[in-house]
Amino acid sequence: MTLIRILIFACGAAVLACGEPEAGAEASGEPASAGPDLSEPLAFESVEEMELELEILDHEIAGLEAYLGANPGWSPPEATDPDPRAVLAAARATREGAASALAAADTSSAADSLRAAAARIEHAKRLLGVAEEMGIEFEPTAETAPPD
Repeated sequence: MTLIRILIFACGAAVLACGEPEAGAEASGEPASAGPDLSEPLAFESVEEMELELEILDHEIAGLEAYLGANPGWSPPEATDPDPRAVLAAARATREGAASALAAADTSSAADSLRAAAARIEHAKRLLGVAEEMGIEFEPTAETAPPD
C-alpha cells in the first residue's frame, strides 16, 4: 500500500513541478490521455496523512542521497542544470519546515511545505534520470524502505 501512495504523491508532485501535462498535447493536436485529473495539488484530509507524507519524503530523500552516494562521479547532463544534491538539501529543509508547522498545528503551512518538498524531490529525480515518468523505477533499498 505504501508504494502505491508514494507513486500517487510522486505523480501529484510531478504535476505541481511541471504543470498540466495535457495542455501541450491538446495544443499540438494530440488527444489528451483519459487518466485521472492530477492537475489538483496534493490534498491532505488529516494530520495522519501529513505525517505519512513526512515519512515518505524522508524515505525518498534518503534513497536519492544513497543513489548519489553510490554514484560519486555523477554530474548534471547540462551545465545549466542545478546540482541535485542542492535540490535535495532544499527539499530536506522544506520538509523540516513542514514538520515544524505540523508540530505547531499550522496545517495549512505544513501542507504547502509538503507539496513544495515533494516537488523538489521530483525535480531531483528528473535531474538524476530516475523519475517514474522516464520509465525507470526507483526501488527503495533495505535502508530506505518503510518498516512493515
